[in-house]
This record gives sequence, C-alpha cells and structure tokens, in this order.
Amino acid sequence: QEVYSMLTEASRYARSGVAGSDWGVYFEYDGVTGAAVRATLFAGENYATRDTQYDRFTAFHDSIVFSDVTLVDIAPWSGNGDEITFESMSGDTHQTGSITLTTASKTTIVSVDSSGIPLIDYVQ
Repeated sequence: QEVYSMLTEASRYARSGVAGSDWGVYFEYDGVTGAAVRATLFAGENYATRDTQYDRFTAFHDSIVFSDVTLVDIAPWSGNGDEITFESMSGDTHQTGSITLTTASKTTIVSVDSSGIPLIDYVQ
C-alpha cells in the first residue's frame, strides 16, 4: 500500500506542478533478498539529481519483500530501474512496469504505464 500511495502522490504533485518540478519515487531494497528498506518521494528529473529539500522518506516493515521489480525506461531516458519519475504538468512517466511486493500473507502488484497512473492489484 505504501508504494502505491507514494507513486500516486508523486504523480499528483507532478500533474499539479508542485515546486515547478518533475516528481518521483526511488525504491531502496536488497538486490539479493528483495528485503524492502525504504522509499523516497523526491522532486527532480531523477533521484541522482533531485532537489533534496523536498525528500520525504517512508520506511518499510521488515516483512515486505520486493519479489519482482520490472521497471523499464522508455528511450532516450535511462534510470537505474529503482525509480519512477513523473513529468511536471502532464504526469507522464518514462519508466513503466510493475513492482511485486510480498509478505507472509499477501502479494500486491503495483504497476505504472506511460500515462503515469499507478494501479494496484491485490493477488492474495
């Protein structure tokens, strides 16, 4: 739920032109185990060059695992596969795909297409 909420907020901020900037979410997780660490809501074209004064962090519960992250950049943009950024005013994104989150009791898939609208699907 936190991932979906943060993506929705970033999309909404971008569409509204908050701070006159693109907005995005960067996901931190263990690349081997998938153990979730935290997510950062940020203002800027990408996480590396963001305006850190707008950073907002959300820590994940220990039980959450990023079991599959499939974020694909649409050329000519290239990110690191761990972030989604939404364009100021349009809300469009150049990173599409899905993030599958798993806990002991459920699986949730959050997806984003090029229109920049996050969707959520509760599998279990």
